[in-house]
Amino acid sequence: MGAVNTPALITRDFNGLAFSFRPDGWFNMTKAAKHFAKRIEHFFENGETLTYMREVAALIHRNPGVLRQATPGRYGGTWAHPKLAVFFARWLDVLFSVWCDAVIEDILEEAADVTIVNPLKGGTCPCSRSYEIERRLQPEPLPRTATQCT
Repeated sequence: MGAVNTPALITRDFNGLAFSFRPDGWFNMTKAAKHFAKRIEHFFENGETLTYMREVAALIHRNPGVLRQATPGRYGGTWAHPKLAVFFARWLDVLFSVWCDAVIEDILEEAADVTIVNPLKGGTCPCSRSYEIERRLQPEPLPRTATQCT
């Protein structure tokens, strides 16, 4: 039996969890939804989502269905077009969407150069703009004051 041809993935870390992107900017919705304890089908049932998908599809002169790809199986999942990915990320968490937008921008501008060939043995590596944004989004520890208990 031949080797399974898995697509190259770019993996980025947000708050200690790795998220996968394809070199064309598409985003793995499945893992993100699981991390934020939300169900993808609820996102696609949302009226605002349907309106957004229709408008983006009209802008790019395509059918709304081309904005997502669902692949069954062990290495499958639901992937979102870069424009839908940021809208989906905002539905999950506002700070996550800011980070996600920066990562996708890095990928599309080819500033993200770490390619993971085998996602099961992959690692994470921060990239320029998205790493800096993630650092700024991290909550700062509260300073200790004389009135605080130790």
